[in-house]
Amino acid sequence: MHPPTVVDLCTGSGALALAVANARPDAVVHAVEVDPDAIRWAERNAAKRTEAGDTAVILHRDDATDQGLLADLTGQVDLVMSNPPYVPSGSEVTVEVSNYEPRQAVFAYEDGLDVIRPIIKNAERLLRPGGGFVVEHDDSNGAATVALLEESQSFRDVTQHADLAGKPRFVSAIKTFGGRL
Repeated sequence: MHPPTVVDLCTGSGALALAVANARPDAVVHAVEVDPDAIRWAERNAAKRTEAGDTAVILHRDDATDQGLLADLTGQVDLVMSNPPYVPSGSEVTVEVSNYEPRQAVFAYEDGLDVIRPIIKNAERLLRPGGGFVVEHDDSNGAATVALLEESQSFRDVTQHADLAGKPRFVSAIKTFGGRL
């Protein structure tokens, strides 16, 4: 069995990537972030976790929507996960989000899917058959996220999941063996 390869798209401060590296020290974890402020936080957090003994995370300052992203990993990734910007523009958000989160980390244009669409295409390309994909989304566009994955014909077991408040918040799927690349 090979060590798992994991890609975290839109890593932000690196929390998800670092949690995987901690839980699975045998994993090779790549974390992608375009925002220079966020990548500095990810670098700082990754350095602290590496000093504490966790497996190092490979950080990439790049755009998660770039269709040439991590080309050398095409068809080799076991898990792609993403907590991208997904709130539709104009939506109301909590005070904690509006006062403390960078706007570009939260909002994704009119329908909230402008970052999710290309991330699905990247997951489609990066994942090996049988690999898993997980993406967080706004509670208003869960059905649309499911539809995008089903329309790609590259995923099976597309499943909607609720957050702790019972709202649809993320979708998981498995890369098919016969899907397109």
